[in-house]
Amino acid sequence: MATTNFVIGTVIQPDWLNDVNTKTYWTQGQWLTFLALQPTTLACSATVTPNAAVNNTFRIVANQNFTLANPTNLTDGQYINFQIVQDSTGSRLITFGSKFKFVGGLSFSLTTAANAVDFVSCYYDGALDILLVIGQKGFA
Repeated sequence: MATTNFVIGTVIQPDWLNDVNTKTYWTQGQWLTFLALQPTTLACSATVTPNAAVNNTFRIVANQNFTLANPTNLTDGQYINFQIVQDSTGSRLITFGSKFKFVGGLSFSLTTAANAVDFVSCYYDGALDILLVIGQKGFA
């Protein structure tokens, strides 16, 4: 498969489409809509295991304490984002899988207020097989 290159402008066309003698032209608006994929909602259970091949953005409504397990099907250089929302009760806690690594070695704790929104962004380093994590808390 050829390397995918994009031409930014009025028309955007991935060159790999030429490999099959097919040309599909997308407007810039269509391409941006394609890039803005909707988050995948993950059901909260004792252990939540995201599949990184499905999406890069996930939403979890925390209705119990849970473990965010190591995602499956990670790709080197992949970014994965999690929006974690406390339910109307709040006080839910999170534990992270072994691949999640935090600045200074300190894990991320959720905002525990009812309906609180936190955001966790991860970068997968395939060579080290770790997820480098940055978390933001308490969006209002």
